[in-house]
Amino acid sequence: MLAELAAAEIAKIAFEAVIGKLTEGAMDKGVELWQKIKQKLQKEPAAAKVLAAAEQTKSEAMIEQQVVPFLQVEMLKDTNFAQEIQTLAQQIKSACFWEKAIHTQAKWDKDKQLLVAEDWKANQREIEKLKRDKNSDPPNPIDCNTK
Repeated sequence: MLAELAAAEIAKIAFEAVIGKLTEGAMDKGVELWQKIKQKLQKEPAAAKVLAAAEQTKSEAMIEQQVVPFLQVEMLKDTNFAQEIQTLAQQIKSACFWEKAIHTQAKWDKDKQLLVAEDWKANQREIEKLKRDKNSDPPNPIDCNTK
């Protein structure tokens, strides 16, 4: 059951990059996560077909119901792959990319198809303020380096 929950959460995070739900700061890692999953599942023709349909329709339900089972099997078969995508998903989820995140008012960028800071300079000022505030640093920092 634990692997199923992990696979479901990882697939959800990765698919959020496909449908533009991640912030600009997390988008690159989200796309990287999606590509790793896609590359792994392409080896199974049924999985490849479902992935293509999910991307085309932007169906979160399809990911949940049809892609997750394939992902779960691959994670169980290949523990290195499982660890790699779990790490990427955890980095996205735990805000490793806060310096690229939106800390001020956000708006939808129709050209980029994602959320961006409404006032880029104000957002940068907020990021600089956070960098200077050492009291907000976590006591046990998360390793945000990828392999």
